[in-house]
Formats: sequence, C-alpha cells, structure tokens
Amino acid sequence: MKPTFFSFKSINISWFMALTFLAILVSYLLLKLICKNDIKNDNNKEKLEDVFFWVVIGGFLSARIMYLVLHLNLFIESPTSIIKITHYNLSLIGGLIGGISIILILSTKYKINFYKLLDIFSILFFFSMAIGAWNYLFDVFMLSSSNLGNSKIRVTIMSLLFLIAGVFQLLNKRKSKYFSLFMLIITVVIYYIIKLGLIL
Repeated sequence: MKPTFFSFKSINISWFMALTFLAILVSYLLLKLICKNDIKNDNNKEKLEDVFFWVVIGGFLSARIMYLVLHLNLFIESPTSIIKITHYNLSLIGGLIGGISIILILSTKYKINFYKLLDIFSILFFFSMAIGAWNYLFDVFMLSSSNLGNSKIRVTIMSLLFLIAGVFQLLNKRKSKYFSLFMLIITVVIYYIIKLGLIL
C-alpha cells in the first residue's frame, strides 16, 4: 500500500486528507439531498449549510483540543507540536462533543429544534465515519498503532457499522426525539469495542 494517496514532486496528499475530503463532500451532498426532500423553507436550508460549516470546523478543533487534554505530557515535552495538527492527534469523542455543542448553540441561534438538527447531522456523521474508517487500511502507521492488527475484516465491520447506522437513521422517520442521541452513543461504543480488540 502506498503511504500517500497522491504524490507529485513536493505535493503530497495523505490518505487521511483524501478520505476526509471525500467524507465532507459526501456529507454535504447528503445534506443537500435531505434539504431537497425534507426542508421546504429556503431560509432553513441556508441555515443548515451554515451549521454544516461550523460543525466541520468546530468538530476538528474540539477533536484536537480533546487530544491535547488527554496527552498533555507529550506537548509539555515538545510545545511546538501543539500547532502540528495531523490525523494522528485528533480525538473522535472530542469531535463529537464539539459538534453536538455547536449544534446545540446554533439551534438556539437559528430557532431550529435541536433534536431535528441532531437527526440530520448524525446521519452525516455516520456516513463520514463509514468512509473515515478506511484510514486504518490505507495508512500503515494508523493500523500499526491501533489494536486492529492487520485485520481487513475488522476495519470493514467498523465501516459497515457506521454505514448501517446511517442508513437506519436516514430511513427511520418515526423516531423519538432521543433516538439520534441513543444511536450515536451505541454506535460509538461498539466502534471502540471493535477498535480496542475487545471483540473479534
């Protein structure tokens, strides 16, 4: 497996960058599809695009901050590494907390029901993670630094876990207001169980 997705002279695009771009693109197209089918008010469609932008930015920042908090000793030894942001030093839980916090804040600002926003953005999260999970196969360092070993099956199961959650969330129109939160918690817990090698 090539260590980078694309390399030409001094230009290097990592698998993480390529898959992250793909995940954001797929999420944005899904948002447009959801807006077209379920959101009648054009003003609300614009608001959802604003929320999408801030959730992406805020999610990455909070994922980084959470990693800094959990690994403070690494940055005390090398303070300059704080500004070196790579996919190896992001926290999924931090990103989730940040994303949900932004949704909560913007739901108040834009006067959109928080649970409705969470329904929409949890779908985007699940499909993004279904794509992002493949980093473990394409990026040798990530695979070797995890408990996944060389198991393509386990990475595939992680990806399918998020894909199934996303499809189920997308198709389930009669969910309670806490359904999306429940699905997020259960799916992420199962993901970590698989990632940490507690099963499979």
